[in-house]
Amino acid sequence: MKITFRKYEVKLGSRTYKVLIPTPEIEDLYVVSTDATGAVILGNECSLEKFENILTVAATNKDSIIFIPSRKNELTEYLHDRWSNKDNGNDLVLLHHTIQFKKNDWKATSDGLSA
Repeated sequence: MKITFRKYEVKLGSRTYKVLIPTPEIEDLYVVSTDATGAVILGNECSLEKFENILTVAATNKDSIIFIPSRKNELTEYLHDRWSNKDNGNDLVLLHHTIQFKKNDWKATSDGLSA
């Protein structure tokens, strides 16, 4: 399965990182908050297969931040009633374990991203 990304760069401190956003967006992928500290990723077979491939990209690209705008996928009634403690889902940000910075710093420096 081939996955394409929209790309732009952000500068955090002295380093420049590539922000990769999958195109087209992954439909039917949901990141649901289950409580104050937990979340679960749910989807159909196709969306989870795409997500699997994106995890491989995240693991092998040290200078990349992958942003999956899954909040746009409206939760089904089942997900909302049985899994979620909020009214909507969450976006997902993946990065290599060597990248460390304060939460949301990369969003503050990017002009092309709307959450």
